[in-house]
Amino acid sequence: MTRQEACERLGVAVYASKSEIKAAFKQKSKEFHPDNNNAPGAVECYRSIQEAYEALRSMPDVVLVGGDNMTRVNPESVKRGRSSNITEKRIMREQMEKRDEIKRRQKKEKEEQAKKELFERRKELEYRKAMKDINLVLLAEQIKQTMHEDRIQKAREKKLFEAFEKRKENLGEENA
Repeated sequence: MTRQEACERLGVAVYASKSEIKAAFKQKSKEFHPDNNNAPGAVECYRSIQEAYEALRSMPDVVLVGGDNMTRVNPESVKRGRSSNITEKRIMREQMEKRDEIKRRQKKEKEEQAKKELFERRKELEYRKAMKDINLVLLAEQIKQTMHEDRIQKAREKKLFEAFEKRKENLGEENA
C-alpha cells in the first residue's frame, strides 16, 4: 500500500504529520468500529482503516517541498546526517533559513511594537505635563485677577470710607 492510498483511506493529506494521521485514525475507527456501526460493510471499512494506519505508522514522516515539482524529504534522515541526497539537504537548509527569517521578522515586529508603545506613552506623558502647565498658568491668572479685583474693591472701600468721613465732618461742622 502506498502512502497516498493509505492517506486517502484515512482522509488526510499525503504530507500529514503523525499526529494528524493518528487523530484521523481515531475518528474513523470510532465511526466504523463494529461495536458502534452495524451497517453492512462497516467491518471491511474498519479493517481497511486499520491497514492504512499500520502502513502509515511504519513509514517515515514526509515533508513536501517545492512548487510545481513536489519533492518528498524525510527530515529525520537529514537531521541525522544520513541523507546522501544533496537536494534534501538543500531543501531542509532552505526551510530552516525561512523559519529563521520568520523568527527574525517576528522579533523585529515585536521590537517595533514596543518602540511604538513607548513613543505613545511618552507622548501621553508630555500631553499630561503640558495640560498640568496650562492649568497652573490658568490658576496663576485667576489668582492675579482675584488679587486685582481685591485691590480695586479695597480702593473703592477706602474711597467710600473717606467720602463718608468727609461727609461726617461736613455734617459735624454744619451742626456746630
